[in-house]
Amino acid sequence: MVKNKTAAKSSTDHVKGSQEKKKSWLSIFDKNASWDDRDEVLDAVYWFRQILSLFMGILWGFLNLTGFVGIISFCILNSIAAYAIANNTGYEFDPDESLLSVKEGFMATFATFLVSWIVTYTSVHSGDSN
Repeated sequence: MVKNKTAAKSSTDHVKGSQEKKKSWLSIFDKNASWDDRDEVLDAVYWFRQILSLFMGILWGFLNLTGFVGIISFCILNSIAAYAIANNTGYEFDPDESLLSVKEGFMATFATFLVSWIVTYTSVHSGDSN
């Protein structure tokens, strides 16, 4: 009988933890939400950037954007978005960590952007003749 109580407790702890995780992901844009851990903020920024980079890659592919202009515009817009999202969470970063959100996961989001951009551009504009 004691085993059942501990098993039930661990399953409710798991559900409670996942509900807190959902709350944190949903409250990324809420300035009044309480963020206790810097790593939670950076995780939320990372996943927001992944979604944004996928969207930007698809959009750049449809817009027929190529070369240096596409890469630089992605880098600038994605960095600005990451910085703005991290500052809007309400978590107070140390002055030494002010650009940590911009660096967090940049290469992974850049890879997501490149793959989605190349695949979209190739599939949409493969029949175009110059």
